[in-house]
Amino acid sequence: MPNTVMQAQINGNSYIDVCKKPIEFVEVPSPQFLTRGQEGFISCEVTGNPTPTIHWKFNHITHINDNEDYSIVDGGLVVNDVALHDAGTYTCRARVKKTGAVESKDIDVKVYEMPEFFQVPENKSGIEYSSVNLYCNAKGTPEPTLTWLFQGEELTDDEKYFIGMDFGFDDLEGSTEYTLKVACRNEVGYSAFTEPVLFETSDYRAPHAPVVISSTKSDKQDLYLLEWMPPNDGGMELISYGIAYTEVIANDVELWETIENIPSYDTQYTINNLKPNTGYQIELWANNKMGKGDVTTVDMTTTAGESVNNPEYHNAGAESILKYSLSLIFICITVAIFKT
Repeated sequence: MPNTVMQAQINGNSYIDVCKKPIEFVEVPSPQFLTRGQEGFISCEVTGNPTPTIHWKFNHITHINDNEDYSIVDGGLVVNDVALHDAGTYTCRARVKKTGAVESKDIDVKVYEMPEFFQVPENKSGIEYSSVNLYCNAKGTPEPTLTWLFQGEELTDDEKYFIGMDFGFDDLEGSTEYTLKVACRNEVGYSAFTEPVLFETSDYRAPHAPVVISSTKSDKQDLYLLEWMPPNDGGMELISYGIAYTEVIANDVELWETIENIPSYDTQYTINNLKPNTGYQIELWANNKMGKGDVTTVDMTTTAGESVNNPEYHNAGAESILKYSLSLIFICITVAIFKT
């Protein structure tokens, strides 16, 4: 806009020409970005003649003054020790008291975070011809990406690797040691690579699936005797068995009950507290030092007959004993009367 000329009176008689320039925001980008934990600067360069006075607001409500959190300087606002809650809308308001001119500009401010790990991969063992997954998690704003170094070389997505927050590697070679490092980065910066993670393969594997030999129809209404033959142990001693079971309900959520740490020398287990005349799905597996083995699934049904735990069953037995005892007493009394 063109400059204008106004006259100012001095000592009531003399006049000088004063160059008048309207308020103008010269350098006010939006959005602007700050980094958490660092000193941030929000740029707002304003010109005008007379020189305008600058005031700041946060989210259209809070007035900002010079304090331990902020410093108002020429050309902008300094934010000390940026925190996540410093993200929001900042209003830069310019006012010329002499002319009454007021202009303002809103600035969208986002807070970025340096990327950092809160879970890093751990050393792990694998088995030949299988796969291994190593897990890590990183945080930051914007969301960080990961760079993986496998055997000293940077990896990219292909058929062999899964790249993201987790690392997967298929078709492991036996008796081999692999090394892996990972770093995270975003627009703010990047982390250092983690310490080398080792995973070593062996010729061992998790157990094969046990072979179930029990019937798929229980002769009891509230329990089922699950029997099995020990599986191939994968070359390592079995540690335990595990069982999980759920009631088969159409179009409903499956609620699984799990039984862990069944001794490795056992080959049967009684599942109690089942519902009569009800279908169940049962899973059985073995464990060794390599982990959980292959799972065998069994579909079975309880009977609608009388339960061995039915109180009436036990009452009937007690009633029979009572009748027998009364009979003996009657016979003894009869013999005694006859002798008399």
